[in-house]
Amino acid sequence: MHLGFPPEDLAGGAKYVYYLANELAMLGNKVTVFTYKAEETSNAMESDYPLKENVTVERLNYRHLPVFREKFLVGLNHRLSKGFDLVIGFQSLYLTTTLALRHCRRKSIPYACTTFDLGVFSSALTEKIRGRLQLSEVFKHMVFGTVISEKSRAVLAKKFPEFSDRIFTITPGIDFNVFNAEKVNRNEAAEELALDRKSRHLLFVGRIAPEKGINYLFEAFEIVKQKNPDVKLVVVGEGNDHFVENLKGQLEHRNLRESTVFLTMLSQQELASLYGCCDLTVLPSTTMAEGFGMVLLESLAMGTPVVTTRIAGAAYIVEGNPSFGSVVKEADSVELANAIEKELKRKKKVDLKALKNFSWKEIARQYQKLIEGKR
Repeated sequence: MHLGFPPEDLAGGAKYVYYLANELAMLGNKVTVFTYKAEETSNAMESDYPLKENVTVERLNYRHLPVFREKFLVGLNHRLSKGFDLVIGFQSLYLTTTLALRHCRRKSIPYACTTFDLGVFSSALTEKIRGRLQLSEVFKHMVFGTVISEKSRAVLAKKFPEFSDRIFTITPGIDFNVFNAEKVNRNEAAEELALDRKSRHLLFVGRIAPEKGINYLFEAFEIVKQKNPDVKLVVVGEGNDHFVENLKGQLEHRNLRESTVFLTMLSQQELASLYGCCDLTVLPSTTMAEGFGMVLLESLAMGTPVVTTRIAGAAYIVEGNPSFGSVVKEADSVELANAIEKELKRKKKVDLKALKNFSWKEIARQYQKLIEGKR
């Protein structure tokens, strides 16, 4: 169960569920994905996200309020009564998965959960009301739980030590059929995307929102431009119209608008080509709502190093291999600018061999071990 699913939803969590469902099906499981009918859709097509034979997707009606009368809850509980060997709630911090857990307990259906981010701990109020009450309920009755980074596991182990032996780290993976440095000709791709190969390009990919730290990226970009006038910034993503227009106004004020390109979300193949064309991918997230940062793995798979903040779940992976890039303190534009300049100067290439354990097939095998151990 997850709030969104491709092709309507292309957020990191939705893609995680998509790839995992397909790979678990390839391992011999019959997988049913319960998600919600999207109110807004992406530009992607169903053909971009094909399903394996043993994967079924059921899209339920969704209404925000009143939460206890949502039609999808009735439909979900009815469908969960059909007899599943295991129910997995992805993003356990949603009320939906907590209520599904209670239904599973009544029906004696084993329940597991995967938590993508710890945004619930961003404030004392949400931690007290939702973090303690909801997560305690979920963790108490789950057969196992997974998080997508060692940082998240450490936080939960500290806050819920009584459940730490049931919480495991299983990171997102990489679709090497798409994100493969050997399959992209950088010069040809740059020509197709109308990027000037004489300039160096910084790349931001993701939701355009304050928690992504994009304001700090713009401040850092201004600093970097003072010493490196040829550097340009490419921003790929969508966000609140008012916020995006405000950002563009900031760029005008800093005389950076002509050096910045805004693109809406691209196809997987176009995005792969863009990673390959750019010199550095920057993800300057500032809150624990950044559970991992799958764009970092995608960029590395295309041979492009990264700069991110220590708040990102994937930070420990970047820190573990000097060829991957740099990790900096969040909400510090000067430190971010220094790291960007450092990475633009270095010649060492990304160690692609170090990414081999991040295939989705390997991620599914890790999950399968947990499933088989709890059946």
